Amino acid sequence: MGVRTTIDIDGARPVVRRRASPGDPAAAALLESRGRALQAAAGPAVVAVVRSAPGPHGGWELVTEYGGPPLAAGRLVGAGALAAAAAQVAAVLADLHGRGLAHGRLEREHILVGPDGNLVLCGFGPGPASASDDVAALGRILGELLGE
Repeated sequence: MGVRTTIDIDGARPVVRRRASPGDPAAAALLESRGRALQAAAGPAVVAVVRSAPGPHGGWELVTEYGGPPLAAGRLVGAGALAAAAAQVAAVLADLHGRGLAHGRLEREHILVGPDGNLVLCGFGPGPASASDDVAALGRILGELLGE
């Protein structure tokens, strides 16, 4: 049971496909909620939802564009690169917060490096979250990256 995640090709683009088992209504509700959160946060620095709907055999399916690999310290050479990454993520969060939205569960694996080198957010959390939660999480992530 739970959620099965695969990376596939849909048409000509890579996608991340998450499927909740038909017998797991909690997992289906989670995917449906994450799909709604991503759609609400839509923008150039947020992974796009391709499809969020009941799965072909029941359950729920959330398909998003593949945003790239997670941000890793090895991709950030020097303090300038870290500062640029921090500024980019902070700008995305500020845009979301200005629209009354919060990421809600920002972790390093939710900051992706797109093919053009720009950062993209994924993994938005369902439920209540605040701008201060996001800022604290970004500070923690930057501290981890700086320590590496």
